[in-house]
Amino acid sequence: MPSPFFKFKQFTIRQERSAMKVGVDSVLLGAWCKPSDVRRVLDVGCGTGLLALMVAQKAPDAGIVALEIDAAAAEEARLNAASSPWNVDVVCGDFKEYVAYAADKFDLIISNPPYFANSLKNPDAARCAARHDSCLSYEDLIRGVSTLLSDDGEFYCIIPSDSLPHFKALAYNAGLFPFQMVHVSTVAGKAPKRCLLAFSRAKTAPCESSLAIMSSDHSYTPEYRRLTKEYYLGDSD
Repeated sequence: MPSPFFKFKQFTIRQERSAMKVGVDSVLLGAWCKPSDVRRVLDVGCGTGLLALMVAQKAPDAGIVALEIDAAAAEEARLNAASSPWNVDVVCGDFKEYVAYAADKFDLIISNPPYFANSLKNPDAARCAARHDSCLSYEDLIRGVSTLLSDDGEFYCIIPSDSLPHFKALAYNAGLFPFQMVHVSTVAGKAPKRCLLAFSRAKTAPCESSLAIMSSDHSYTPEYRRLTKEYYLGDSD
């Protein structure tokens, strides 16, 4: 059973109510994201609030909105934000509806979106909403991001590698272009399972790289330790 708490260096995540617990995907994305001079940030599908708090640690003066459709998860995210050193505005709502009434654009949008499509649904409704795209499809996500992103804004996300061609095509049609891509393998030497993506409205050739989380002996790689050291891993962990 997952621990009800996950302690990072500068904040703690309670994860008793959220369907999706702290996982490597969100930790990777939050550590990799590079907010620079951002005033307004949106975390789409915030779950426990982990991504929003990881961004807040890097950009403590930014106005951060963490949006979550599940009421129990949103309440837990509020508790996590309230016990952190930073101000994060947690909003319980549907992203598709939020797009219609959001008052301002965002300099940074970040999301670890639902990633299962056309597959057997989990009987747990909250976990199904968090993991399956029936509540938020890639099309809905990209359309909303394109609407809410400022002219010079950036969009960061993590998706399964086999979804990359489809996701990039949707983004291209919405006027969003990748400028960084990291192909992530669980174990060094294995095929990538995830892709970290950073988009902007500027049409440029993306900078591509690779990252392995574990070495062949299943210890964390030096690259993964360096990426996450400000949050929870040290050189000797």
